[in-house]
Amino acid sequence: MSEEIKAGDRLDKSLWKYFWEVSPVAGRKKTVHDFLSKIDIFQNLSDFELLIFAKYLHKRTLQTNEIVVKENSVGHAFYMVFQGQLKVYIRKFDNIEESEDIHEDNYTLVTELEKYNYFGELALIQDKSKRKGTAVCIEPTTVLALYRSDFDEILESYPKIGAKVMGALSQIVVRRLHSTTQKLQEIKKTLNEHS
Repeated sequence: MSEEIKAGDRLDKSLWKYFWEVSPVAGRKKTVHDFLSKIDIFQNLSDFELLIFAKYLHKRTLQTNEIVVKENSVGHAFYMVFQGQLKVYIRKFDNIEESEDIHEDNYTLVTELEKYNYFGELALIQDKSKRKGTAVCIEPTTVLALYRSDFDEILESYPKIGAKVMGALSQIVVRRLHSTTQKLQEIKKTLNEHS
């Protein structure tokens, strides 16, 4: 006696892929799931929530010296460094013309980013947010991007996941604001000592 398998009785292909990727016997090295689970801001997401979140990410591979985002351009995505390294610069003077080449005499190095680092969170939180710096690859680099439109879809379709990610993004902003405030206080203290 053969049983007829109905379409609704089958597991979705994406679930099979997910179980393969998270399986310890699969032996896969660089899965998006493993990557996301090691990023501090996603620690509050379950494995299944990470799977759903990962479906909205876009992988982008860039070459050495390629610019990911430019200072003062409107941000449309949040980026995570999946592999490689970037440097983030800001212009020393407002009147510097934008160019494809970053010369250190016109730009100040703000930070270096590597695997598991992230940037561009304001693009998901604030409409028409302007980039605060220019991110340049210093070696071949792969980033995972979450675009604002995809994040809006997560918020609508998966509000629990969206709320967790929004909370994580808010934590990033708070940490960066706190760090900036501390640096400004140190500068103020230094200026007062030299006055």
